[in-house]
Amino acid sequence: MKGTHLVRVSKSSGGFPIPLQGVHVATICLEAPLEVEGSDEVMYVCLENEIVIDIGLDFAHLRPLEAFTVLGAHKISPVSTSKSASSTSIVLRVSR
Repeated sequence: MKGTHLVRVSKSSGGFPIPLQGVHVATICLEAPLEVEGSDEVMYVCLENEIVIDIGLDFAHLRPLEAFTVLGAHKISPVSTSKSASSTSIVLRVSR
């Protein structure tokens, strides 16, 4: 059985929804800051490059394979690093 390479698919299509019963899982190809309104709990897993999650008076800086859970409105932004030629970050978003 062959799996799906989420990073490659996200880069080529701009996102890849993954069907799971009871939750919504999707990959996000993040090239610019994204403001998220809502009160639901959301978990982000950074897959490629880095992101910053702004949660009001605090923030979380995620590197590849790190995760963070947010409750409420927030903003996620890609981080440009000297190691990567691209500022595009690939993020796995898990919500209910």
